[in-house]
Amino acid sequence: MDRRSILGFAVGPIGASFLGFVSLPLSTWLFAPDDVGRISMLQTATAIGTVAFTLGLDQSFARQYHQCRQRGALLRTTAWPGLALLLTAALALLAFWPKLLSQQMYGIESTVLSAVTLVGIIAAYLSRFSSLVLRMSERGLAFSMSQLLPKVMYIACLGLLALNTTRHFNQLLTAQTASLVAASAIFAWNTRTAWLLKDAPTQPGSTSAPGLPALLRYGIPMMTAGLAYWTLEAIDKVMLRSLSSFTELGHYSVAMGVASVAATLSTIFTTVWVPTAFKWAEEPDCGPRITALQRKLVAASVLIVSGAGSLSFALDWLLPASYGPVRELLALCMLPALFYAVSEVTGIGAAISHRSGLVLLCALITATANVGLNFWLIPLSGASGAATATALSFFLMLILRTETSALSWQSLPRAGVYSPLALVGAMAMAHAHLGRDHPLVVQTIWMLVFGGAVWFYRSDLLGIFRQFRHREEAQAAC
Repeated sequence: MDRRSILGFAVGPIGASFLGFVSLPLSTWLFAPDDVGRISMLQTATAIGTVAFTLGLDQSFARQYHQCRQRGALLRTTAWPGLALLLTAALALLAFWPKLLSQQMYGIESTVLSAVTLVGIIAAYLSRFSSLVLRMSERGLAFSMSQLLPKVMYIACLGLLALNTTRHFNQLLTAQTASLVAASAIFAWNTRTAWLLKDAPTQPGSTSAPGLPALLRYGIPMMTAGLAYWTLEAIDKVMLRSLSSFTELGHYSVAMGVASVAATLSTIFTTVWVPTAFKWAEEPDCGPRITALQRKLVAASVLIVSGAGSLSFALDWLLPASYGPVRELLALCMLPALFYAVSEVTGIGAAISHRSGLVLLCALITATANVGLNFWLIPLSGASGAATATALSFFLMLILRTETSALSWQSLPRAGVYSPLALVGAMAMAHAHLGRDHPLVVQTIWMLVFGGAVWFYRSDLLGIFRQFRHREEAQAAC
C-alpha cells in the first residue's frame, strides 16, 4: 500500500473522530443525559449485531479476497447467510415480541422504536461488507468519504432538531439511524459492481469462490474471538443499563466519546505497528527495538492521560452542567485504548511465535474478569464503577499478553511498563471517585504528574523529536 492509499484511509478515522467531537457536545446541549445514554445502546446493539450475525464470514471474505477471482460471488456467499439470519430474527421479533427490543434497550415500550433500531442494525451489517470491499481494493478515499458523509448528515440532523423546542428521544434515534442508513447507501453505491456480481470471466487455473462450509470453518472461530473482544469493550454499557440508570449511562457514554481521541490514536498506531513488528522479527536487533518502542509508547500514554486530567476542567465550558461527572471520568476512560495499544507492542511475541491461542485465552480471561468487575462495581459507583472495571480489565489484559509474550518468545524488561501505567491508572481512579469533592487537589496532582513525566521521559521525547526532524530533512533532500 503506497503513501497515497494510507493517507486516503487515514482521512476517514481522523475526520470521523473530529466530526464526532463536534456532534457530541451538540447532542449534550440538545438532549438530557438519559436520552444520550439510551442512544448509546443503539451503538452497542449495532456493534454486537454486526459481530454476531456476520458469523465471522466478514473475516473469511477478507482472507479469500486476493486469492479469489470471482469476488462478487465471494461477497454474495459471505454476506447473504448472515443477512438472511438477521432479517429472520428481525421479522420474528416484530411479529411476536414487537416491543421487547425497545423495552430492553431504552426502557420504552414501542413497536416503532424497535423497528427503527432493527433498521439501524441491518444498515450497519450491510456497511460492514461494503466497507471491506473498499478496504481490500485499497480505495482509501472512497472508504473515508463513506465514513465522513454520514457524520455530516448526523450533525445536520442535530442542527435541525435544535430549531425544534419539543425535542424527544424518538427524534434522536431517528437521526442516528438515518446516518447509519446513509452510510450503508453510500457504501453500497461505491461498491455496486461487487454487489451486482459483475465478475470478470474465470481464467484457467484461477481460484473460484470457496463454498460456505469452508468459509464458516474459518469464520466461526473468528466470530468467537470477536464476541470475546466485544464483551471486553462494550459489556460495561450493557451492564450500566441493567444495574444503574440511563443518566449514569449517558455520563459514561459522553466521557467515552470525548476519550475516543485516545482510541483513534490507538487504532492508527496498531494499524501501522503490526506489519512493522513482523518485519522487525526477521532482524537480529528486534528485542532492543521493541523495548525502546514500548518505553516511548508508555511515555506517550502517561503524558496523554495526565494531560487530559490536567485539562479536564475545560469540559465545564464545553458541556452543560447536567454532564458535570464527565470531567471526573475523562482520564479513566482514556486508559483502556492506551493499555490496549501498549499491549500490542509488549505482547507481540505471541503473534511472532504463532501462538494465537494464547492471544484468545488472554481475551477470554480478561472478558470474564470485566464482567465480574462490572457486576461488582457498577451497583456501588455507577459510571465511575464501570470506568474503573474496564480500565482494570484492560490493565489485566496488558499484563497477561506481556507475560505470555515473555514465555513464548523473548523476556523483555517490564517494570518500566507496569509501574508508570499503574501510577496514572491509580490517579485516574482517584480522580473519578474523589475528584468531585477535591477538584483543586486532584487538578494540582495531575499537573505535577504531567510535569514529572516530561522530565522523566525527556530523553525519549527528544529522541522522537529528532527522529521526525531527520525524516523531514531526508524527505526535503529527496
